[in-house]
Amino acid sequence: ALDYEKDKKDNNYNPLFHMSKKPIEIEDILMQTYKDYEVLLVDDGSTDGSVRVCQKYEKKDSRIRVILNEHQGVSKTRNTGITHAKGEYIAFIDSDDRIEPDYLEKLYQNVKNQDLVICMFDRWFYNQDHIIRMIKNIHINAEINMKENFSEYFSELYVSTLLGIVYCKLFRTDIIRVNQIKFRTNLYIGEDFAFNFDYLKKCNNIRCISYIGYHYVCKSENSLTHKKDLNKFEYGKVLFKESIKFADVMGVSKEATKGIYNLYLRTIVKNMELIYQMKNEVSGKEKKVYIRKVLNDESTRVAIKNAQPDTNEFLIYKLVLKTANLFIIGSFVKLRLCYKEMIGRA
Repeated sequence: ALDYEKDKKDNNYNPLFHMSKKPIEIEDILMQTYKDYEVLLVDDGSTDGSVRVCQKYEKKDSRIRVILNEHQGVSKTRNTGITHAKGEYIAFIDSDDRIEPDYLEKLYQNVKNQDLVICMFDRWFYNQDHIIRMIKNIHINAEINMKENFSEYFSELYVSTLLGIVYCKLFRTDIIRVNQIKFRTNLYIGEDFAFNFDYLKKCNNIRCISYIGYHYVCKSENSLTHKKDLNKFEYGKVLFKESIKFADVMGVSKEATKGIYNLYLRTIVKNMELIYQMKNEVSGKEKKVYIRKVLNDESTRVAIKNAQPDTNEFLIYKLVLKTANLFIIGSFVKLRLCYKEMIGRA
């Protein structure tokens, strides 16, 4: 798999994108109604001929630049893109995802007097090349002052994962560079959260628009998000603690932090699902040891204690994990996997 960074430039506008090699995503960028930008393609050590694809586009369109790197991973690749970006603004797009033709234009139209613009996104579930399901995310339309009303929107932004992704956003290049904000290379999960936290600490005003311009494409479980790894809990724990620390620094109210605890319980359950899907790699005994380790961890106990479920989904997570019963929890995880398989989400 190849990771690309795409950076767009002009004196007023400079989005940065992180994409796959497939021409359809590149075409989405080149067909934008907003025309003044540069596309920076950073090759992350690909060996599948992807560089040739990029170079063909570079020859056809003067807005495209190609940078060749050894394989370094997504965080270092994005940092390379940021280093080479020339314009005032930066945006990202992930591998295989799609954007609307007026995506950049809508973001740019709302950037005046703002340190960050956030649009909404939805999820497209694919079976081969056909969309089988679409799930819409929340709609937030608001101007947010970080000191006055950030708490009011924090939980909604956090649980919807809008704070955990760098796509569907327009960042100011000067804020990133003056404060030396970078993607953390010691994380392979949650690096977007960490980047956004570091950036938001330096913001005064942000704008959320209800426009859905970004489509997150779910095709397979080969991505890092679906990677089956027994260490995922440890990375999630780091992110959980970082989130609590960020909320404290930003003066987020205790009521508003419930989203952190609620989402952490969901993350724990999803990690258990991934472990149970490792039928050949992990024995039944190892699965029980993993669950027991998670349940005995202080971060899990803190999350169960402080979670304030505002949906049936979060309530079920809390009640099941609170039992600390391996049979009940294991049965619940298996039922969820069966249900997902029935509706085509596994």
